Amino acid sequence: GKVILKQSLFSLPSVVIKAPVGTPIHATATGTVVSLEQTKDGYAIQIAHHNPNNNKDIRTSYHFCMKPTVTLDQQVKKGQVIAYVGILTGSSQSLMGYQVQIDRIYIQPK
Repeated sequence: GKVILKQSLFSLPSVVIKAPVGTPIHATATGTVVSLEQTKDGYAIQIAHHNPNNNKDIRTSYHFCMKPTVTLDQQVKKGQVIAYVGILTGSSQSLMGYQVQIDRIYIQPK
């Protein structure tokens, strides 16, 4: 997809990516699904990533997803399909929101 907005998701550092409905969403790194919530705008998935080189708590979040292919506490591999791009409620736009946290502080994804 194409990044259409930066730092605009829930007033926190993030990117919003526009892609066709049903486009696979891939995990950006190996980790464990620590949150899988259904919202009015689809599903929100959060993955915790263990970094053996340091003790940082690194997490990625994926928003506005449909048809999750993962479950809570499931181990996922980098590149694994975790869900598909959905349509934002009240809009005809198919989007995915993406966020990164390090030690619970949101950083701007690149």
